[in-house]
Amino acid sequence: MKKENTVVTIVGTVDFNQCDVTVDGSISLFVVMSDIPEVIKEEISKTVEEAIKYYSDEWDQKWEEAEIVDITLKITLSDCNKPKYSISTYFEDSDDSKLGECAYIEIDLSMHQEEMKTLIANVLINELM
Repeated sequence: MKKENTVVTIVGTVDFNQCDVTVDGSISLFVVMSDIPEVIKEEISKTVEEAIKYYSDEWDQKWEEAEIVDITLKITLSDCNKPKYSISTYFEDSDDSKLGECAYIEIDLSMHQEEMKTLIANVLINELM
């Protein structure tokens, strides 16, 4: 892992060496996270539980048990001045892998703004040029 492309934040270590970029009206970066603190993992679990309840009630989906597959930091760049940050959690049903959804938790990483700007710019240059 290239140390210069990682940032240790309040929600875990963000590794810009492992990043996907999508463009659809805004630019979104999905960056791999590791070393997630236990309190954040608990919040992620609660958010997944709430999402399952929503999908069960609103979409009549039958969930046995959710398994978290992927946790990433989602950075959204749009026409506003500052990036928006959220933890994106992809989860699947333990019995039916075709049943999968995402849950998001908005977070504030403004204290890491300067580090994040540089790394975001580097990723965009590498991905889009």
